[in-house]
Amino acid sequence: GNTYGTVQIGGQCWMAENINIGTMLSAATTEPNTTDNIIEKWCYNNDANNCESGGGLYNWNEAMRGSSVAGARGICPSGWHIPTDAEYNILEKTVLGVIDSPNPQYSCGFTTGWRRCADDSGTDAGGTYGVGKSLKKVGIGSGVGAGNDLVGFAAKLPGFRNTYGTYYNLGSHLTLWSSTPSGASTAWIRYLYSSYSSVYRYSYSRAHGFSVRCLRD
Repeated sequence: GNTYGTVQIGGQCWMAENINIGTMLSAATTEPNTTDNIIEKWCYNNDANNCESGGGLYNWNEAMRGSSVAGARGICPSGWHIPTDAEYNILEKTVLGVIDSPNPQYSCGFTTGWRRCADDSGTDAGGTYGVGKSLKKVGIGSGVGAGNDLVGFAAKLPGFRNTYGTYYNLGSHLTLWSSTPSGASTAWIRYLYSSYSSVYRYSYSRAHGFSVRCLRD
């Protein structure tokens, strides 16, 4: 029953906001049943308003609806799917081309950690230009990480739920699941931080509560 804006970025059509679907769990310590037909989500501080503004938080198995296949539809609507690790990298490289920074750059391939897809400042934060900065909505973030929403991805920073059942970092972090497994109990993610222009890529436990963006098939 929800309506989502969309945006064309290069050859990809993205939802312009994180998906918000399912029944809110009563607490961060409550785990979803990932084997039933009911989609369950966490909302930061158990407040439904936070899901309305920044999308739901899902563990990977719930987001994928039991699939472990990269590119699965998961909780996305028909005709859409949870992006793969490789599709996130296509997005990053597309944005990097739009930025066209005059400065030396970190690699924007399948490296892990912070120092990627941004000006090489010698720090995790990146420099003046970076994909993390350009994916954020205007008014979101600070310093070199202040969003300029260059391509309309309009990322907000809704925080996350950790594996111990605690909410963290509303207003400073966005962590997005990819649909690509990285191990038996882990999957690849993308992570934006408020004051960084770079984009973090890493492998995290599937038990975390992270955000989901959908990509058109």
